[in-house]
Amino acid sequence: MASISAKEAIIEAVETIIQYRFNHTALLWEALQCPGSPNAAHPNGNKRLAIIGDAVLLLGLAEDWFKGDETKLHAGDFDQIRKSVTSNANLQRIGMDLGLQRFIGTQERIPPAGLRSVSDAVEAILGAVYLDSGLEQVKDVMDALGLMPRERLGT
Repeated sequence: MASISAKEAIIEAVETIIQYRFNHTALLWEALQCPGSPNAAHPNGNKRLAIIGDAVLLLGLAEDWFKGDETKLHAGDFDQIRKSVTSNANLQRIGMDLGLQRFIGTQERIPPAGLRSVSDAVEAILGAVYLDSGLEQVKDVMDALGLMPRERLGT
């Protein structure tokens, strides 16, 4: 059996964690690269994907809230859910709990993935999934990561 490269092993491990298989694994690899990482294909690392991921995280939450039982939730409820789910502290906690920090490429002169790097990578992974397959798959990954509080959203 042929051995796989370190890059392929990282991609496979992260795909297992997030319970999603990429059609275009270069998107996932970019999502795991911090700005300045020696392996980053883009000088800003995963920042472009993190911006998209931030937007689709909010869109996924809002869409499920909109489709939920409107007798149970009000706009103020959604705002509280949004703040708790999308906070950098929550994204960092989830990423660390899942061990994603082990796979995030950083600059060689700085310590392994710091707290902000982990939350950025979680957002970037969501952005990568969106570009790879769309919003429904992002919502599935959000479920797998514990970012879709369906009971709180009334769905």
